[in-house]
Amino acid sequence: MTRPGDGLRRIAARVCDRRTMERLVEPIVADLQAEYDTAVAQGGRRARWLVWRGYGAFWKALGLHCIMSTFQPSDSNDNLRRVVAFSFGALAIMTALLIVPPMLDYLKWDGGPLEKLRLILLLVPQALPLSIPMGICVGVVCGMRGRRTSPRHVAAVLAIAAVATFGVWTMLEWGVPAANQAFREILVARLGDARLVHLEPGLNELGLSRLSQRTDARAIQHARLLWALCFATGPLAVFSLGLAGVVRRLGAAAVISVTAIVLYWAIMASIDEALPEDTLRGAGAWVGNILFMLAGVLMLRHGRKIFRLKPEATN
Repeated sequence: MTRPGDGLRRIAARVCDRRTMERLVEPIVADLQAEYDTAVAQGGRRARWLVWRGYGAFWKALGLHCIMSTFQPSDSNDNLRRVVAFSFGALAIMTALLIVPPMLDYLKWDGGPLEKLRLILLLVPQALPLSIPMGICVGVVCGMRGRRTSPRHVAAVLAIAAVATFGVWTMLEWGVPAANQAFREILVARLGDARLVHLEPGLNELGLSRLSQRTDARAIQHARLLWALCFATGPLAVFSLGLAGVVRRLGAAAVISVTAIVLYWAIMASIDEALPEDTLRGAGAWVGNILFMLAGVLMLRHGRKIFRLKPEATN
């Protein structure tokens, strides 16, 4: 009989060494199965929630382990270190580019330097849900360009994408709503009677959980878009990993990865706009995730035959 966590154990056994299995994977799976058995014995109401929470804990722990292991002195981790380094660099650049346009509107803000700095800092959480998947995409293509992709690389990139997805979800659940609300209250107070006032939160000030509870058409559409954005890092990471095998120069990798990001957002927007309102509007954002995931898997599986890659790595 298959139990929750058995599939995770089989997947991890293919890409993780014995030490990682014993110290990381097995304890997490054992805790997951123990909590699941206890919940089932008590009535099973919380069993499904515990399974999903355990899966999330597994991928988060594995992702953090992969990130930390990339900085250990080992020749086999050179590519992963490059991915992490390029991803952080691209993340910083993308975040800066996203906050610069609105920041320019408040350079002449007369509320003082501290208040101006606070407004600028409140723009960062709003940019991170977009810049995190874009940074991972650029980092994977630039870091893995022209190199063989092993199962360990795939698992490591997926684990890093899982950690990034958790980060995007955290921002969309708490970071963005709180930052948007504080931003609005500062502006209204400044334009009004200079007192900090309370505003009722709009759609952009609701977290994913509260937004998903709404039943009006606009809230449903907005929730679908945000959930698709939340899980965009995984498809973009897989697509980038498949794309990296056919790109050898750093400049070309940067241009192609940015072009892929623009194409991704264009697909999301165009398909969603083509859907009828009040029915499927918002669900079109998931089409981009599906298409990029399928394209990435196909390139990973058949890339060597299609593009006739050389076996040796190219610097």
